Amino acid sequence: MKLILNIFFCLFAGLLCIAAPNRYSYEFCLLILMIFLGNVVYFFLSNKTGTGNAATFDFFFIFSYGMVNFIYPVFYKPYNPNYTIFEYPFNHNVISKSTAIAYLGFTFFVLGKSSYKTVANTVQNYKREELPDFKVNGLFVRSIFLVAIASLIGYIATGGLKEIQNVYSGSGGSLNTVGLFSYFNNVFVICANLLAIFVFLVRDKVTKMITFAFIIFCSLMMLTTGSRTLVLGLGLILFTSYGRFVKRISLPKMMIILLIGSLFMTFIQVSRTQQFSGSRWVDDASRNLEIESPFDIFNDLVVNNRNLYVLVDFADKTGHVFFLSAISDLTSPIPGAFSYISDSVGLPLELITGGALPTFIEFGADSDWGLGTNLVGETYVGYGFYGICIIMFLIGAAVKYSYRYSDKSIYSFVIYYLLVSHAVFFPRAFYLYQPRTLVWSILLIFILLRITNSISKRRSVTSNISIEI
Repeated sequence: MKLILNIFFCLFAGLLCIAAPNRYSYEFCLLILMIFLGNVVYFFLSNKTGTGNAATFDFFFIFSYGMVNFIYPVFYKPYNPNYTIFEYPFNHNVISKSTAIAYLGFTFFVLGKSSYKTVANTVQNYKREELPDFKVNGLFVRSIFLVAIASLIGYIATGGLKEIQNVYSGSGGSLNTVGLFSYFNNVFVICANLLAIFVFLVRDKVTKMITFAFIIFCSLMMLTTGSRTLVLGLGLILFTSYGRFVKRISLPKMMIILLIGSLFMTFIQVSRTQQFSGSRWVDDASRNLEIESPFDIFNDLVVNNRNLYVLVDFADKTGHVFFLSAISDLTSPIPGAFSYISDSVGLPLELITGGALPTFIEFGADSDWGLGTNLVGETYVGYGFYGICIIMFLIGAAVKYSYRYSDKSIYSFVIYYLLVSHAVFFPRAFYLYQPRTLVWSILLIFILLRITNSISKRRSVTSNISIEI
């Protein structure tokens, strides 16, 4: 029955795309929002989210997806059309069509994400899960910790921390700057995420406490720069792990946590241009925090709705770019590969860089700051309606199967929680989940497991020899 209903929603969404008016229609966008919310309620009820654990990839992704794609045309366009970034010109006639496309993408995500197996005893779904079958020893976690410390020292020593402070304080610098510090940063972020992923699996209390302390230190350090990406990712991993292995987090509790977290992140955003060491920092940041609508605290998500309209309009007028925009992400696991290819193909850098097109359309090349992007828009500008259906289905399937096998395989476990760390950011990002982070994480785990397992076996053999003597 669930499969039939999900297919029906997909077909109905396709009809809405065909029926979408070639102008902005408040009534049409409101209708899609209501259908989307009904679809969400059915999805959560069918997955027992209301009575089970709400701290999952699904909850965070769907909440962000709704904010990114459906809020502006209903709650801002009629009353405050020039809200923040929307003051820049764009084609308002594609709003209705774009909203329908976003709902189409959601239905295919649900189709791929939903499980169609019958569970005999659903009561067990409400209880916390047992730890995975694979074992994580303290030596393995400590080895990740050592790599994290080394990469953090390298990141600071090569000027990476100073660079990001300058970016968010408005003192210069660019997030697109590539240097030795950027590679140290990649490794540091990967290790921080891995420590958060494994911390609830560690049985040694001392190792667990030190790991938690390091995660808190990393979070505070990055917050002082004004950057929220790593902090958000670590928080999502810890909440989902806690809800899975310690105690379930109900839907009402998760909503409260989400609101508090969003307010805090908004507070950090408006305080970026101020010094954390200043005595009046809190007072100044509080005065700059202006909230006129309940959705203002999610403005980092809402503003990316404009990117959807810009990308849909670009694709309709100039055609689809297909795989070109994926070149930067596909080559990212190999250092220097993208630079070599970009120099060889002779195409504009922004056309072959995932997520760069909205900024290029508005500001041209070499902009000091970016507008971000939109998952649905990037998929549509790449491959059109068929791409929306296939790629969103594959994203849902990837989340489902990585979770399903996460209790058997350490690699599936890591992949799922890396996706979780990206859940809120995903709807406003490129459709390929950072391949460098994924590949380097798996490679690092493989290497450290081989080394630590070898050391553990040697210790075991030595111990047995000592006992025999």
